[in-house]
Amino acid sequence: EKVQRDESGSIDPAKLPTYWQGDDDLFADETKKVVKRVKIKVAIDSSGSMDSPLEDNEKRYSAVIRGLGLVAQAVERITNDEGLDISLEVWAFASTDRLLKRPEERWDPGEFKKRYMQNFGGGTAASTLVKNFAAENNEEQTLTIIVVLTDGGFGDNAEEEIEKGMADVRKKWLLIGVGNEEELGDTTHFRFLAKSLADVEYILCQVVQEAAASL
Repeated sequence: EKVQRDESGSIDPAKLPTYWQGDDDLFADETKKVVKRVKIKVAIDSSGSMDSPLEDNEKRYSAVIRGLGLVAQAVERITNDEGLDISLEVWAFASTDRLLKRPEERWDPGEFKKRYMQNFGGGTAASTLVKNFAAENNEEQTLTIIVVLTDGGFGDNAEEEIEKGMADVRKKWLLIGVGNEEELGDTTHFRFLAKSLADVEYILCQVVQEAAASL
């Protein structure tokens, strides 16, 4: 006599060896895999060197801010039209860290330079911000995509903090070098190099696609 099962789900291959030993729980626990919301956290280098031009003569900070403007539009469209839960949070870092709250601060290059680069100054020191990102506990079924854009090293022990943070499977880290190889020096810790405004826009749009594909 055939046994009819009305359970649904996907077969978990890891449980196949135990099935014949009497373990009837062969279906994977889907709830542990589902991501229901994605947080995109962006950290922008606002040190003085970000005022230097890229290969297309676009200033580095300007390319990043303009690229983030496209990201903000894409996130808004996805959340409104497709009902996906994606949020965007942007920070600036140099010698200290500051959260960018108002839209005009975030997506207007001139406003960003006036509010953050001229008043901010200092060198690049991302360790505190990165450490906070790494230590932040994710809510259940939440994925955090952390994007760091800089034209140099992170200063202090930020790279060590990033390595520690990468151990958390609920977080994805994307380190982007803004500039060319000669100017950036050691590029081994960067996943992408953005040498122009088009590069920045393309890479950041990929971040949004990654976020949407995770839901």
